[in-house]
Amino acid sequence: MSNSAAIHGATHQWTDDQVILAVKYTRGQSDRPRKVKIDLAACGIKRYGLLESCIDDAECPLQQSVASHFAGCVKAIAKDGSVAKLLSTPPNQLTRKDIILLFKKIDNYYLEKNVQSSAASAEQARNIIRDGQALLQTGITLAQVGYKTSLKAPPRRFRKDISDRVDIGAESTEIQLPLSADTKSNVYEFTGNSEEHYRKRLERIVKTCEEVLDEHDNVKHAIDAARRMPLPKSLLKKSIKMLTELGRINEKVANRRTAEERLIIALKIIDHHKLYSSTVSGIRVFIEDIPLLDRLSGGKGARTRFGVLLSSHYLSRYVVTACFIILLRYTGWNSDTLIGLSIDRIRRTAHGYQLFSLKEKTQQYQESQVISDDLTTNIEEKAAVRAISLLLWHNSSVDKLAIRHSKSIFVSFNLSYKGKLEADVFLHGIHFHEFTRVWDLPRFTATDIRPQTVRYDYLKSGGDLAAQQAKLGHASSVTTRHYLGGLDTAHNEANIKRYCEMLKASILYVTNREEIDPNISDEDANVIRKMLAPPTRFSSNEENYLIDSWLANPTEEIRVEEALVELCVYQRAYYIRNFRKLRDANPKRFATNELPRILVCIALYKTIKEGEFRKLIQKLEKN
Repeated sequence: MSNSAAIHGATHQWTDDQVILAVKYTRGQSDRPRKVKIDLAACGIKRYGLLESCIDDAECPLQQSVASHFAGCVKAIAKDGSVAKLLSTPPNQLTRKDIILLFKKIDNYYLEKNVQSSAASAEQARNIIRDGQALLQTGITLAQVGYKTSLKAPPRRFRKDISDRVDIGAESTEIQLPLSADTKSNVYEFTGNSEEHYRKRLERIVKTCEEVLDEHDNVKHAIDAARRMPLPKSLLKKSIKMLTELGRINEKVANRRTAEERLIIALKIIDHHKLYSSTVSGIRVFIEDIPLLDRLSGGKGARTRFGVLLSSHYLSRYVVTACFIILLRYTGWNSDTLIGLSIDRIRRTAHGYQLFSLKEKTQQYQESQVISDDLTTNIEEKAAVRAISLLLWHNSSVDKLAIRHSKSIFVSFNLSYKGKLEADVFLHGIHFHEFTRVWDLPRFTATDIRPQTVRYDYLKSGGDLAAQQAKLGHASSVTTRHYLGGLDTAHNEANIKRYCEMLKASILYVTNREEIDPNISDEDANVIRKMLAPPTRFSSNEENYLIDSWLANPTEEIRVEEALVELCVYQRAYYIRNFRKLRDANPKRFATNELPRILVCIALYKTIKEGEFRKLIQKLEKN
């Protein structure tokens, strides 16, 4: 048994024909064991070889993703008999060449899969082999083999935010369309439009989540009222006796009742058998065709509807999701940090709550104040206080009546097992997609709220990057810019559009084909007049332009500053690298926006390179 196995109290289990990897799945402070199996017989692998030695030395239990990738990789590459033989051979009989061959097979397997995470997954699989403690035939360890992979991690992509998606449920056409559909605004108009778009999308999401909380309150009130009502008078004495003494009722009798009567009957059955605490075999609760349960269940199956029927004791799945979204919006934390929020990390204050949680990647504590003060707070803050209050009530019931598998306050039930009710975290992408579909929101997941919030706050602050970096707790501004990437791209496009508009107007003006539009600002008019013919430093008062002096004296030297040279070189390098990408991404935009800038850049570059800055250009290009 390895040291890590002893620490975690788990081992990878071996038999003659298979190995079961001990696996943990950690999310929201939940640590539930799972198993991943490798069938040795089917793979043609024998025991006591390299594979067994490396697995025994590996971390135990393994992370679920690592174990799954490794098992899948072993099953695939072992189809090659030479690999199966290699994995069956003891390490002290293998050479460095054998291990490199194995690593290449792993890389080729993930290369053929052609998925974005190929490089990372291949590295995880190789690490299990590389971390083995056994010595090879030459006396070196597996870690000393020194293999260099040919796989490269893909460049980090900018995250799309919620404003990049269509929202047909929004009130105005401008907010229904994605922000990228705004192709008419210049950079000044676009900044204001962007801030408004981000704000309204966030407000709509928070407002919808508050409607979910309102619906929970309505359902809870209706259920409490129905629980106090007597059994329907239309029931026969036999049915009443069966219901009160045994907690059962004939299906045909239940189906002939009205929706209100079926609700009363269902609550009697739940209370009789204490189904709010545990499920009982053979007991049916007839909850079909009860409109009260429709909205919070999304019209789904009996399990989901039954979860809504327990609203007197717990929050149903959609209500927990709504609370989670509200707190994501208010705290600005990432989803994993927020899921780690537990009851002991919530402190009641005079005006609201103080929240603490641990950031998983950096192990940094995150803190947020949730304050409810009618005179000063925004709607998100009041919603956040309400969400925390509901979650604390929900978790109190979970601790009293159910089994908890996670310390996170965002637990709910799947109701798919027998016995005691078990609470765990259910906030995966599929649950968010169901939530957005039922409540008519643009499709998003937990990881989409933070970029939306960050970009709105960035615009609202007037583009203060340092303030956003401090607020997010990022060590580097590069990480912060990753959240703003899509926004920067959109602003650049708007900036390019304005440049091209001004360039077009300037060309028409200097060639006497069109006058300057009298409706534009004086500043823009001045730019149009001087863009292609900027004034010299000698004769600005007489409106003489540099182009006039060039025409009057063709031998006159063109004066260029070093900063312009550097900008021109970098801009040209960018266009060389990204020409095909820019052209193929949007041919129409490329022809109208990008191509004029490229032509001007090339012409300026050639002109500068023929002058005294030739060596500076060579130095910049070399670096």
